[in-house]
Amino acid sequence: MSLHLYQSNRLEALGILYRHLTDTPLADPFVPEVVMVQSRGMGRWLTLQLARERGLAANLEFVLPAGFGWRLMKTVLPELPPKSAFAPEVLTWRLMEVLPTLSGEPYTPLVRYLEGGPLACFELAGKIADIYDQYLVFRPAWIRAWEAGQRLDLGEDEAWQAALWQQLAAELPGRHRVTMLDDFFARLRPEHLPERVSVFGIATLAPMYLALLLRMAELTEVNVFLLNPCEAYWGDIVDARGQLKLFARGESAEGGHPLLASLGQQGRDFFDDIAAGVPDAESMFLPPAGDSLLARLQRDILQLSPPAANVQPPAPDDRSIVCHITHSPMRELEVLKDRLLAMLVADTTLTPADIAVLTPDINAYAPYIDAVFGYRSDAPSIPYSIADRRLTREVPLLATFGAVLQLADSRFAADEVLALLDCRELLTRFGLADEDVTLLRSWVRGAGIRWGRDAAHKAALGLPAEATHSWRWGLDRLLLGTLLPASLAGDGEPLFGGLLPDGAAQGQAAERLARLGALFDTLCALAERWAQPASVADWAERLREAAASLFQVEEDGEAALQVLHGIADELAADAALAAFDGTVPLAVVRDAVLRQLQVASSGGFLTGGLTFCAMVPMRSIPFRVLCLIGMNDGAYPRDERPVSFDLVARHPQKGDRSRRFDDRYLFLEAILSARDTLYLSWVGRSVRSDEPLPPSPLVAELLDTLAAMSGGDIGDAITTRHPLQPFSRAYYRAADSFEPVWQQALAAPPAVPQPFAANLALPDAPAVRLADLLRFWRNPVRAWLADRLGLKLERIADELPTREPFAIDRDSRADIRDTLVHTLLARQPLRHAEARLQGRGLLPDAALGESWLALERAASARFAARLPATLLDDTLPPQPVRLQLGDILLSGELSGLRPEGLLRVVPRKAYAGDLIALWLEHLVRLAAAVPGIAPQSQLFAEDGVHSFGTDDGDGVALDACGLLHAWLLRYRQGQSQPLPFFARTSLAYARAKPGQELDAAQNEWAPDFTGFGRSPQRDDAANLLVFRHQEPLSDPLFAQLAETLLKPMVGALKAGEE
Repeated sequence: MSLHLYQSNRLEALGILYRHLTDTPLADPFVPEVVMVQSRGMGRWLTLQLARERGLAANLEFVLPAGFGWRLMKTVLPELPPKSAFAPEVLTWRLMEVLPTLSGEPYTPLVRYLEGGPLACFELAGKIADIYDQYLVFRPAWIRAWEAGQRLDLGEDEAWQAALWQQLAAELPGRHRVTMLDDFFARLRPEHLPERVSVFGIATLAPMYLALLLRMAELTEVNVFLLNPCEAYWGDIVDARGQLKLFARGESAEGGHPLLASLGQQGRDFFDDIAAGVPDAESMFLPPAGDSLLARLQRDILQLSPPAANVQPPAPDDRSIVCHITHSPMRELEVLKDRLLAMLVADTTLTPADIAVLTPDINAYAPYIDAVFGYRSDAPSIPYSIADRRLTREVPLLATFGAVLQLADSRFAADEVLALLDCRELLTRFGLADEDVTLLRSWVRGAGIRWGRDAAHKAALGLPAEATHSWRWGLDRLLLGTLLPASLAGDGEPLFGGLLPDGAAQGQAAERLARLGALFDTLCALAERWAQPASVADWAERLREAAASLFQVEEDGEAALQVLHGIADELAADAALAAFDGTVPLAVVRDAVLRQLQVASSGGFLTGGLTFCAMVPMRSIPFRVLCLIGMNDGAYPRDERPVSFDLVARHPQKGDRSRRFDDRYLFLEAILSARDTLYLSWVGRSVRSDEPLPPSPLVAELLDTLAAMSGGDIGDAITTRHPLQPFSRAYYRAADSFEPVWQQALAAPPAVPQPFAANLALPDAPAVRLADLLRFWRNPVRAWLADRLGLKLERIADELPTREPFAIDRDSRADIRDTLVHTLLARQPLRHAEARLQGRGLLPDAALGESWLALERAASARFAARLPATLLDDTLPPQPVRLQLGDILLSGELSGLRPEGLLRVVPRKAYAGDLIALWLEHLVRLAAAVPGIAPQSQLFAEDGVHSFGTDDGDGVALDACGLLHAWLLRYRQGQSQPLPFFARTSLAYARAKPGQELDAAQNEWAPDFTGFGRSPQRDDAANLLVFRHQEPLSDPLFAQLAETLLKPMVGALKAGEE
């Protein structure tokens, strides 16, 4: 038997060599061909390649080195358990048992860290388990020395690592890979091995697995198919930095090709190690054909030719290597789609399956990929798949389960609980639907739920045991409101059992509330149970039960539940194998589960369409077009620093694995794997300032090499710098974009901004209700949207508040003072009103709330003391009104009347809408000539008394019918079109001095300063929607409305009287 080495610079050639090798079948046709690969993607590529050439590919068993080695060990040493007790995931639990027992020297550094509690212990155990696993694979000599009681002067951390390893090894002598290896090799026989083992496309192997290959080669046929970028010996080439060091010592070294020297270290060491045991290798190196820039670069690397050895400028139409600079990841994907579509149009033999797109961070780019490449019926689409995404990114159920784990010992913030409703399977379990979520959200907001399960939960967090603003308090209010409306209390005690009923969920809506309550009860039960530490086996059962209680899945969701069950089973099995029978808290189990949920999914690679995937080692699969996106400075190569006590990092040796070296070699493999086009893109411009941003250092090295090949800088020739926006005219002048939306927009003639909606037909009946008239003029634009289009825009911000109030905001203050002042005017006891305010959650909790309430009580009392005594009397019964003004009939009721006139109270500054409403009611009162009531209307506000009488400011009697008729006519006009009438802005115009009207209006519409709660009226959602692309203050109708409607009001207004 022997070891056969096959090498080529092309994976396709290795595939041909493998096919010829397997043309000679195995003795037993039912025994599979065993092929060792570094990734499942490589196995899938080889399967597809064989199927294309033979028409069929079957009975192939692809194995990973670690899995195959352990399986073989179990075959030779049947007494071994299913998983090694020194596997990192098992060793972690063993260390969880051992670490808390350590004390004194040499464990002082560990003891200090372990003071952080069980989670700190688990995290440290995981790190230690990982570095011990490295030592077993890459430093077996250290392990043997430590077990023999020797020290190797590896640094201050060696003492505790060696002592701890001795303790772990003594528990299970001879059970780890280093001590088992000699016994394994001695007992390994041909009958334990397959008839033929092939190693395909692996670029690096740890020394342990390389020794395994050599030992197997003594007993069976072993064929190694290596992807070698260079046909010459390149083990002694040195990069520029190494050459500089040698030059300083007066030595010299072979430079070779700079990219091979700089990027190839990871593979170079492996080729040296494996070629040393194989005197003759069968080679099939294939020089790339053609004179394209990419072919010349690959040929120079193959032949170890310096870039400057054959200087030749690229042809003007050479697009074999292209670079694209954009302003954001989204623009990268938009540009990529256009360029790929252009390639597919230009070359009918190119298919999406011939293209791969790699990025350093696939999880960050996945949302942009779906946004740009997702199927659209109105635009060209490219079928695609995304590989290597985290499980939680692909399966919402898994992400929701992870969120529940994090929620269990959290504050139970309102937004975090409601975020769980984004999971379809959770909604199904509790009988809810997507359309219910908005309603439930409004109930939670209205009921004052902010955070905390209940008072006991807050107390457990070391805070006062106040139930207010907790979930239990808010849900109880809502549930109580379904049976006991707050209005039943009248003027008496408003609270029932200490709760103020909230009637938002009455009637049939109560069923949805009950389902929300069931969800909350389930979450509470989980949180309370999970708060108790348990064994890992018990935790596994808890996780399974939680999945069953939270989710109801259809057939397509069973796989997600199987993932959760698999994680739970693996946790229990690992702990059992480690003989760990201690109890652990939620934090430890959550950390273990979330780590499993962060692993990359196994699907989406080579599915027949365009493949998006992560840049991970061993992705040297050839594609006609290979695209590398996200090649930003700092993003690639990725810098993952080892833990501070990693002795391998302190004492590196040839053949060690490094994420940074892996990334550099992966970049070299990508250059060599592109057959027609190598596409590079990065965010090279600041989206804010347009300042240039550098690319990855590896891209810079490539550009330097291309410049040496071409006799000068060719960056501008192969690089396209793209505009900030996808609708730039530059794209469509050169027909460089396939996006029809922008193409149609730019091809159309200059558009005149159109109004939000055309004028609507007026209602048939010219009758107006007084209540509708008053509501309309408070905000004509919102009224038009609601009444004529059925659009009711949300006034409240989307974000749910998640903290209880520690002060009183402006809206709450107005509500509180209005309640207190009217209670004082009604000569009712304040305690009921104050109980109602506290029951609604408008006040902070405990003593702070009492302090704020005392301040508001005093302010309300001072305000009430300034009011006339007549306000203490009861108002007259509502007076019916029926006025025929022209062809418009106005009908309704005037309420709040007294013999002294129409008196209104607002315990705050009077708003423009308050004054307009008072003016309209005053005109109705005068026009109706209600007997026994003085012709005067007054608004008592914090900023004074605002009143209207029977004449204007010049002493001329008011023409109430004429003035009211003008408002009614404009009201009718406002039913057909949105009026540019904005209470605050229009009133500022009417009050301004001549010549300053528009400046005053502009200061309210879009002020330069918006602090202290002042908001531009332009930013009202209704105004932004209706008057988009317009400047309503420039409309002559704006000035007409202010002049004809508000100027008479301003003239008649007597304001500021105390």
